[in-house]
Formats: sequence, C-alpha cells, structure tokens
Amino acid sequence: MMNDTAVELQPSAEGSVPQKRPRDVKDVDEDQTNAIEPASKRANIAASVVATVVSATIPVAVPAAVPQAVPATPATKPAAAVAITPAPPTPAPATPKPVPPIPKTSATPQAQSQQPKTSSQVTTAQRSAPPGVIIDKDYFFADGNWVFRVSNTLFKLPRFLVMRGSPKLHTANMFNLPPGKPLESITESDILVVNESLEDFRALCWGLTATPDETERQTYQSLVDFSKMLSLLYMAQKYLFTKYEKWARKVIAKLCTTRLDAERRNPSLRKCSISDLKRLIILYQKKSSEYLLDLVYCEWTSRLKANPALSTREALDFAEALDLQGFQSEIYYAELTRTQVKQKPGSIAHAIPPSDFNDKQMFCFYRGFWSLSHYWASIRAPPEREKHGDYCARAWETMWDSNEDGGPILDPLGKLAELSRTLSDTMSATTRASRSCHCGYKEYAEGLQEDLLQSLGDHFFVQG
Repeated sequence: MMNDTAVELQPSAEGSVPQKRPRDVKDVDEDQTNAIEPASKRANIAASVVATVVSATIPVAVPAAVPQAVPATPATKPAAAVAITPAPPTPAPATPKPVPPIPKTSATPQAQSQQPKTSSQVTTAQRSAPPGVIIDKDYFFADGNWVFRVSNTLFKLPRFLVMRGSPKLHTANMFNLPPGKPLESITESDILVVNESLEDFRALCWGLTATPDETERQTYQSLVDFSKMLSLLYMAQKYLFTKYEKWARKVIAKLCTTRLDAERRNPSLRKCSISDLKRLIILYQKKSSEYLLDLVYCEWTSRLKANPALSTREALDFAEALDLQGFQSEIYYAELTRTQVKQKPGSIAHAIPPSDFNDKQMFCFYRGFWSLSHYWASIRAPPEREKHGDYCARAWETMWDSNEDGGPILDPLGKLAELSRTLSDTMSATTRASRSCHCGYKEYAEGLQEDLLQSLGDHFFVQG
C-alpha cells in the first residue's frame, strides 16, 4: 500500500542515494506561499484533513504525517478512538421575539363578534356584584352601557333604547337609585338592581329589541307567546313604557275577545295558566275592559266547574283581595254546581261536604244556596199561555227532575240555558205543529237567565 504521507527527495550525505525525510511545518508554510502548487500535493493534504474529521466518529487508521510527542494509539485497539461519542450540545432556548400589541382598530368585525361576553366590560360590571351572578345569553350587549341585575343575572342594554322607550323613567324609580342621583350620571360601572322576575325583565328586553316579524307573530292565536305578552304589558305599565303598553294592551285584547265558542271561551285564554289569568285581571281591572274581564272570569269558573280538584279557595281569596264582588259571586256559583251531597251512612240525613272555606266564605256560600233554592222553586210553575204545544210545557217541567246521574244539586243558570237550546231545536226540527207554536217559552227562559246573571251577587251577599 502506498504511503499517503507527502515526501520530498533529498540527496544523502554521501551524495549518491536519495533518502526520504518528513516535511516539517515550516515546509508546509513555505509551500502555501507558492503561486503554483502541484495537484498531487493538494490532494494529499485534503485527504489528510478528511481522515482527521472522520476519525471523530469512525475508527479509521491513518498514518501520521508528522511525528507526535505522544505515542500513537495501537492499531489493535480501534475502540479507543470512539470509546465515548460526545453528545451533541443542547441548544439554548431561543429567546421569543417580542410580539407587538394588536391595535384595537385592526380587529375585524367577525373577530369582535366572536369574543366571549366575559370581556373587560363584563369584569367591570361584575366588580361590585356578588359571586354567583351569570350573564344573560340573549340580552347582554357589548355596545350597551347600562348594566342591570335581576335576581342572579346581569343584563346590559344600550341607554338610548331604555330612555327612548320610557322618557319618564326617572319618575318610575325602576332602579331604586339613591336620592339626588340622576339617570344621566349612571355609568357602566354601576349595577342597577331591578326587583322583578327574570321572565318579566326578559320580556321587556324582547319588546325593546324585537324585529318587525317577531312582533307580527304575536298577533296570531297559533303563534303568540301569551305569557310573554302579559309580562311585557306588566313591565310597560309599571315603568311607563307608554307606547309599548298601548301596543301590548291592544294585541292582548284582540286575542282574548275573538273566536269565542258556545261556552264563551277563547283559544288564547284556554292556554293561560291560573297565574296568567290573575295577571290579566290585575292589568285590566282599572282600564274599562268589562267585556274582556267577563271572559276571563268565565274561563276561570269554567275550569272550576270542570275540575273538582282545582282550588275554589284560591280563586275566592284572589277576588276578595281585589274587592271583585261580582267575580266572587261567579266563583260561589261554580262551587255550588260541582258540590256533591252524600247521605250519611245509616241515616236519612245528608252530610255537609268538606271545604277549605273560612267562616265568612262558608256563610256566603250557604246563604247563596238558600236564596237560589227559593228562587228556583218560585218559577217552577210554567208561565200561562193561551196556546202552546204540549212539548213546551213538558220541557219546562223537566228542569226540576231529579238528578239521578249525579249532577249538581242546584244549577238554575244551566237548566235555563238547556231549556232554551231544547226549544230552539224543537222549533226548527220537529213537526209543523211544533214549529207553529209561538208560546214564548224560549224567550221567557232567556230573559230569566239574563236577570239571574245580573242579580247573582244579591243571592250571596247582603246588599246595603
């Protein structure tokens, strides 16, 4: 194998045989200064450098070009060249480049709309609120500047919406402001406490922000959210949102007084809860709405007659609190028609049915029963007519037949209404002789029914 070490021929001391000698560092430096160097020398030097670099990781035996002071590692122990492979140094963590703050004006509208409501604005609003409050999902607007707290929920509305809806809001004392603090001084950091239910306040927020198609839906029987409309009317009336009150009152009145059935019951009122009926009576009792109120009374008492489990006491207490004597009379009458009298075991006597009435209510109830019983007995004899068919007189007398089917013990209004319907059917669907009878029993029964309705309170109450 050829020696890779560069050599130079030089005459020996005897001057006859050339000998090899190692080149020293000085010779290398001198060669680097030459303008032209043989290609073989450059190749030998490059090979030496490559061998040195490779030996750091792969044991390769390379003859030394220059004698070293330290003895060379024996060739029989190649592992000594790679006994420990140095691990690559761990790079130092790169210093993060400072990120310049994003100007507020650079945020796109889409990015702003996707920001959660728990922003710095919410933090300001929550600063003086106790723990546990939540943000309303529908009516906490980022561009609002009045923050309301209702129960444990925060709302945020634009000031102009609230003030536009109720220019006299300062006189309604909606926010329980301390004396001397005007509305104009309210800022976002103030939390305005409103002592109303969440449903009522949300209804007001809906009214202030509703779109035209949303308000249009409330005018249809099949689409209206009646409870929400009642809540809006309540809030608008209480806090002087005059235009909203007029609109809600008009819509509700129309919904309640149209499409009546034979029992004078209305589809919207049928959907109302007892709480809704109470609120309707309160909202309309001082607004000259007797017709609408009569329909509400009719709806409530119709439920009492049809459902014995429904509380008559609750209805009476409510009517007494508002001093609605006419409504109380209708409630007493409804209780009378659903009362079942049972005979005592082993006796011919009858037991007083159980009741949760107080003493005053019980006295009114039995006084009405006594008075109506005497009235009903007084009209038992049919009115005298010169000529009428036998069927008319017989239909009249059947109103006093015993109730073997367990019906009410006393129901004059129901009996008179039934007689009127029976005679109407007879006059139009039976023989010619019956149709030619003009005795007036039907009209007479309708007149008695109307008079009894008008004087019903006189039977249950002592009129001064």
